[in-house]
Amino acid sequence: YVERRKKIQGLNLTSDLFFSVVFEDHLALQDVLRILTGICDLRVIRTEPQRSYRNLYGHSSILDIWAEDSQKRQYNIELQIAEDEDHLKRSRFIQSRIDSRVLGTGASYADLPDLFLIFITEKDFLHTQTGCSEIVRIIKGTSREIPNGVHEIYANLTFPASTVEQTALLEYIKNTTIVFSPDTVKFENLRKRVAYLKEEEKGVRYMCEFAEELLAEGREEGREEGREEGRVETTERINRLNICLAEDGRTEEIIM
Repeated sequence: YVERRKKIQGLNLTSDLFFSVVFEDHLALQDVLRILTGICDLRVIRTEPQRSYRNLYGHSSILDIWAEDSQKRQYNIELQIAEDEDHLKRSRFIQSRIDSRVLGTGASYADLPDLFLIFITEKDFLHTQTGCSEIVRIIKGTSREIPNGVHEIYANLTFPASTVEQTALLEYIKNTTIVFSPDTVKFENLRKRVAYLKEEEKGVRYMCEFAEELLAEGREEGREEGREEGRVETTERINRLNICLAEDGRTEEIIM
């Protein structure tokens, strides 16, 4: 327990594991969303880390953090520290997955709720030299904005943001051991959640249990992928055999 507690105390919110456990908490996530979106009265009613969107016909996806607020607005926060991802294309794909699941059969497109796609990256890959930027749709050649309910927010851990609150939050994500004066930050619920998981015995033990569950799920997914690959390989071998038999006119053996 002591050994694990030391490791957990050294974690920052740039850790996928720690990030997921911290933002199971509605109020901790609410702090972050209010600061990054600027919606001061936003109230989170549901949050789900590692939400899976299975796709039978193509690429599946797992969202780092999915949430919904009291106005039915949808949120997705992705922590992408690795720089080998195409963040903009990933954002496009995630939008399609969420929209297709949230709009029921027979519903009007007007019923689509607002969607906030928030990416937190290590580097300023957009080269804006600011810690937080939003991409908006405009008519080419004008400054006229055309909203479609999708808000793309990109935060990075390299540059300061335009507000004190956003800068402090991004610094805290990068180095979660920073001590702030309560008067200078607006994410007290987030700090309490972090302290619970790092300092209190129940929180530390919960972190350990969560990690072990993830490891077990990962092993099972690996085994299932192996079984699926085996099934595909067997099917391909049977198909090749049938083609050879057909070419030789051995119909009875094909039926067998």
